[in-house]
Amino acid sequence: MFNISFGEFLFFGMIALIILGPEKLLQTLSSIFIKYKNIKKQLDQLQTELENEFELIELKKMMQSELQKIQQTEDQLKLQLLQMQQEIETVQAKQMQQPLKQVNFKYQLYVSSEQQHPPFIKGQFATKTMRRIK
Repeated sequence: MFNISFGEFLFFGMIALIILGPEKLLQTLSSIFIKYKNIKKQLDQLQTELENEFELIELKKMMQSELQKIQQTEDQLKLQLLQMQQEIETVQAKQMQQPLKQVNFKYQLYVSSEQQHPPFIKGQFATKTMRRIK
């Protein structure tokens, strides 16, 4: 990790033993290990938070790309709907331009139930019926 060999580590330990003494060396080492554990714990928490943030950023990008795809699909559907409406209007316009065939039949309209109904609707309640007159 720090590229320290065993000999260098032993040398630093002997200097610390001479400077601090055997009692303070144990207290110093325990406080150093406690601080090291706290720092390592904080670094781990920071790393997990950063990983979570990166995942959120990735998910946000994916959501935006999917939203764009949905919007493109919506635009395509709107365009298709508009084209279909235009086709319907052109078909209706063509039908309106064609002359209607004239039928030579004459019809008599029965409006009220007081008049006699034609035989083909007897027994039904009809207020308006039409009968072909020959």
